[in-house]
Amino acid sequence: MSTALVHGWGMHSGLWGDWIERLPEPVALDLPGHGQRPRGEALASLGDVADDFVTAVGEPAVWIGWSLGGLVALRAALDYPKDVLGLVLISSSPCFVRRDDWPYGMDASVFDEFAEGLETDFDRTLNRFTALEVHGSTTARQDLATIRRRVDRYEPPARNTLRDGLALLKGSDLRPELDQLEMPTLIIGGSRDRLASPRALMATGELLSGPPVEIIPGAGHAPFLEHADEVLRHVEQLIDLVRDA
Repeated sequence: MSTALVHGWGMHSGLWGDWIERLPEPVALDLPGHGQRPRGEALASLGDVADDFVTAVGEPAVWIGWSLGGLVALRAALDYPKDVLGLVLISSSPCFVRRDDWPYGMDASVFDEFAEGLETDFDRTLNRFTALEVHGSTTARQDLATIRRRVDRYEPPARNTLRDGLALLKGSDLRPELDQLEMPTLIIGGSRDRLASPRALMATGELLSGPPVEIIPGAGHAPFLEHADEVLRHVEQLIDLVRDA
């Protein structure tokens, strides 16, 4: 059994760091246009990315998705339930935007501002988003240095790819399909996350009829960096559950 990992917006698979080597047969996937993928690739559809990734993994696996990667992993779980044996959503929500019936998301204008910023000041916008990912963390300065060191291994995605990703974060709402999930699921987040709030994660758990929701005290949007051992322990528990099923 392998473990498929999907990173978040503007990042790449190298951000996971060394702890993924402790997972069974890890397959760290780059989103289109990110990391080692051809720069400028479109990122137009969660479904298309899920299709490609299921093929790339090539066997049933436990899927771990962070932030935007969580939406991709969730789409894969919904479309390919036989290929997704277990699902871990890290700092990810089925709906990132606040709606009348979902007060836990971000204001849609935040995503519009980032999209505009990509046109007017590309580097500053990426730096701002990276800082937001660690904002509130008790180890924010250290985490920010780690993210920047790992992200700088590759050229950043092109504007069109980043715009696509923002559109997916803004426009996706997978809540109506959550009752279709049958595989073991785990939700992990940070108590100080400003992008996927603990309230959003707890509400997602309620929609999923009670899978474990682990909120890491003092963590921001990237708890797998800030509290790697604790996050790994929770993930290993889900993997053991899948193996015993």
